[in-house]
Order: sequence, then structure tokens, then C-alpha cells
Amino acid sequence: MHELSTKILLYTHSKETKKGFPIKMRLTKNRQTKFVHLNVYSSKAFWNPKVNLVKSQHPDFVAVNKRIKEAEIKAMECLERNFGLDDSIKYISGKSVSSLSSFSEFARNYIEGLEKAGRTKTAITYNTGLDQFERISGNTKLQFSDLTYTRLLDFRNEKMGEGVSNSTIHNYLRVLRTLVNAAINAGYMDQSDYPFKKGLFPKVAPTRKQAITKEDVQRLKSLELKEGSLMEIARDIFLLQYYLAGIDYVDLIQLPANIVKKPSIRFLRQKLSGGGFEVEVPIIEPARALIKKYAARADKQLLFAWHHQPSENKLYASQRNRIQKKMAILLPGIKIGTKTARHTFASHGRQAGVDPDLLAQLMGHEVPGYQIANVYKERYGISSLKLAISQVVE
Repeated sequence: MHELSTKILLYTHSKETKKGFPIKMRLTKNRQTKFVHLNVYSSKAFWNPKVNLVKSQHPDFVAVNKRIKEAEIKAMECLERNFGLDDSIKYISGKSVSSLSSFSEFARNYIEGLEKAGRTKTAITYNTGLDQFERISGNTKLQFSDLTYTRLLDFRNEKMGEGVSNSTIHNYLRVLRTLVNAAINAGYMDQSDYPFKKGLFPKVAPTRKQAITKEDVQRLKSLELKEGSLMEIARDIFLLQYYLAGIDYVDLIQLPANIVKKPSIRFLRQKLSGGGFEVEVPIIEPARALIKKYAARADKQLLFAWHHQPSENKLYASQRNRIQKKMAILLPGIKIGTKTARHTFASHGRQAGVDPDLLAQLMGHEVPGYQIANVYKERYGISSLKLAISQVVE
């Protein structure tokens, strides 16, 4: 059986309207192809075929690209859940999908999708959480209606009675919550039936996010590494993340090579609502030096053209894991990873006394109900942002 493949297209085969041509997603599975209309439009002048997004000059730049990214995320979820072509179209279009008969079946299907996507450790964690809940419930064919607050509370109390730690119980409930949210998003459950109410999760000690000191950052800069080696690339990616205000790894590897000529980078942060928030980060000189270094090596449009993109699930994950393993051994005795630079920039920003709102703007933190660019744009200009980054990293 062939896996689902997708591609975003500016559908120029149809007649152009005042809004432009329709933007569609092409879905292919088992040699069958169908299209999903995303209900957004663009003219050829505003369309960027290299990245399949509209250009910043498009009058609805943020909204259109947000819809495209949301569709891409839903398509990845369809792949993970092994949906058929018709169910995938329904799900991406926001319609109900009802091809699975029970919560247990839905959950197993979801976990199978994680395994196919190469997320083996996550799949094992989800299997364990589901197995524990089914065991306590005495039912391996749980219905969607079985996921109630009372049933979950009984599960929590039963595990506490067995002497299981609060942290482990918390993780079990997080797994179940993710599966319930996925079922709601797929149309199997109604939002009004959401069972995870306040007080259900046991209290656990907060975990401290990993960050390194400024001295450690300087040690990284001073490392003498073989040019072109994976160790050098891992070190440079970490530093570039740090210099670009803790940009997420997934956003960094999608930056275009032509940013070397620009005073700042602008991108839609992937982690928030499918990239719905536009973030602008000034390019300070240490960052520009690294960008020039890799732009000179780029043979395509992307700065890191050699890196597989997130849409290539397994290949992207494999390459990211290789980079992360090299990062972990850069500094003996200090384990760093692809998220460490972000935590480090945030920590150093607080230590430097940077205004929390300015720091939030730089790092693209979510503000519920608002678009970040609109919330902060008038308060902090590019010069203030650049000064803040320099203050943090120097």
C-alpha cells in the first residue's frame, strides 16, 4: 500500500477570479489523486513556487500562509493515522471523519502512524499509556463515550493506589489527552465531551528547561572543528539558533539562502497554530557571518539546502537526530540539543533584564487570541529588537 503524499499548488488550470487562482492541496494515495480546495487565493505575481507559499506582498499574507500550513499539518496527521484518501480530504477540509468504530481502534491507528513516521519512542510511550488505561478499565475495546472525567479520575486514583509516581501518572494522562484531542480534531468526539477538567492531573515538580552559560557559548565558538564535518554543522546550527533569538530548529532549516542580503528574517513560526504567527528577528553580525558561510555552500534556494524538510517525515527526523547526537557531545559533560539554544537565549535575556514583552516578541511566544506581529509591532521597532539581541548575546 502506498503512503499518502501531498503537494500545495496554485491551481492555474481553473479560471482566474478577482481574488486570483485557487490554492489547492493535491493528495495521492494508491495511485489515486484528488484535490482539496483550501478556500484561499493568489495571483501568480504573489505566489512563490519554490516554497509553495504566498509572498509577503500578498494582501492577506499571514492568513493565507496560515491556512496552507494548517492544511500541511493536517495532512501529516492523516499520514500518521493512516487515513484513506476520502477521510484525508474530509479531515483537511474540516469535516467529520467516522471510519473507525472505537476509541481503542482510533488510538491504535494513531500510534501505528507514529511508528510509520519513525517516531518509535513516542509510539512506545503512547502504547504504554493506552495499555494502562485499558487494563484499569478492564476493556480493550474502549468506546469514545468511555473517555469521561469520572473514568479518568478512577484511573488516576487506581494508579496512585498502586504506588505509581505522580510524574508517571501525569505522563499517562497526557498521552490520553493527546489521543482525545486528536479524536476531537478528526470529528470522532465533540468538544463538549472533553473530559480533562481542572484538578485531574496530579501535581508534579516542574522540570527545569536546559540552558547553558555564556561561558559555555564562548567555548562552543572557540571549538576547532573540521570544516564541513557534521560536528561543525551541529555547532554552527546551535550558534545560529542562539544569535537569531532562539529560533526553532524546524524554522531555521527552512530559511531561504537570500536572507544574507537582508537586515532581518521574517518567518511563520511552525510550532504555533501551524505557523500562523509572523516573527521578525534582526540579523546581528555573528549571525550574518554564519549565514554567509552556509549561503556560500548552498546550491539551491534554501540556506540549508542539504537538509530534508519537515514534510519528508522520516528523512527529516533522521537528519535532525544525527545533528542532535553531534550537539550532545560538543561540550564534554554538558548535553545540549536542538532546543537548548532557545532555552539559553530566553535565560540570558531574563538575566540581561530585557523587557519580557520584547523578549516574547523576539521569540515568537504565543499571545492567545492575537497575532504576535499585531500585538507588538508598534511597541518595538527593529532597532530596539536588534539592540536587545546584542545585549543578550554579547
